[in-house]
Amino acid sequence: MRQHLTTIGSRLRPLRRIGVGALVVALAVSAAGVAPAATAAAGDPSAADRAAGWAAAQVTPAGYVEGPTGDPVPGATVEVALALAAAGVEEDVLERITAWLEAEVELVVAPDGADSPGALGLLLMLTALRGEDPTSFGGTDLVERLDATLGDTVAGLYGAADPTFDGVYRQSLALLGLVAVGEPAPAPAVAWLRGQQCDGDVPAASGGWEAFRADPTQDCGEPDPVNFVGPDTNSTALAVQALVAAGATPVFDPLAFFARAQADDGGFPFLSGLDPDPNSTGLVYLALLAAGEDPGAAPWTGAGNPGPLAALLAWQLGCDAPVADRGALASPFSGGAPDDFATRQAVWALEGVPLPLRAAPFEPTPDPCDPTTTTTATTTTTTAATPSTTSAAATPTTAPARAVATTPRYAG
Repeated sequence: MRQHLTTIGSRLRPLRRIGVGALVVALAVSAAGVAPAATAAAGDPSAADRAAGWAAAQVTPAGYVEGPTGDPVPGATVEVALALAAAGVEEDVLERITAWLEAEVELVVAPDGADSPGALGLLLMLTALRGEDPTSFGGTDLVERLDATLGDTVAGLYGAADPTFDGVYRQSLALLGLVAVGEPAPAPAVAWLRGQQCDGDVPAASGGWEAFRADPTQDCGEPDPVNFVGPDTNSTALAVQALVAAGATPVFDPLAFFARAQADDGGFPFLSGLDPDPNSTGLVYLALLAAGEDPGAAPWTGAGNPGPLAALLAWQLGCDAPVADRGALASPFSGGAPDDFATRQAVWALEGVPLPLRAAPFEPTPDPCDPTTTTTATTTTTTAATPSTTSAAATPTTAPARAVATTPRYAG
């Protein structure tokens, strides 16, 4: 499901100079089923490369992603930059985006006049991926700006804006950004995030996170797909990744919450009872990896359920799609056409590394639809790449045959 955060939102590991476990050890009570991040191979980097190549082609010559009116959309622009850095494709486009972000840093950080913790968290992750100084991005100290927002509305919560619809989401991005650049995760911020989790008093909600709980002493409601309330997979997935990155653990087991939400096709909806969508599926996939789970094994696959990665790949447009659409992901919201939001966030999941991501060495975007390319049931082999680090004109590409759904599946 779409998080309405248009203003916010690899292989060289992000900096983690400062161990943060000591800061939160008193907070980190045991949570069954949550372990350190998995180290087994995961994701589908080739599919990620092709999705990122499509996303790069949507960037204007000025270096930003534009909205329906032609105006820049800062959050989308940062998300594409993260996708390109994580996939290691279209380096020239990434340089163009970065130059625009630095020149327009105030628009990106404070689009509505107040500093956005989510935007700052995303930018911090980007500086880590690019090896840049987070205290001097476009002349701005991103760490200081984020620190200054802590407790603006609620003790321990980042940001001055109304947190009703994005409190947990923005808090998680803020913590992920700090960890990415090696800054300590403040104990009050970690405690606030842990305190937002739903307990076991309402079984259908247990282990999940709502977007925001004004009074955490009150029970969570059940996920309600009619009124769009209750704990959701997106907030929960981001919270799990942020806590693991910060060296903390959830209070209650989030894996049971995810298991209740999973659809028969292996994907995940925003709220239990809704149709699965690629954004939610990708975020939960990363959360499972962060929690030490193998999403390709039981209980996340089996009995006709191909698992979340297969469900995510089924949205990617293949060689039968128009050339300009290949490599993109469709979604339940796009009518079979490329969905830019789904595509750029899918790259994160397809790289198979939980947030805050890691950078990849730059290579040309692969094109398995090229007649010189050989596709097998499990791998894609291309002819020798050109020396360039980007493909010609950022041409969009596609998934291997096993992962292609030229007419995406729709549940329900």
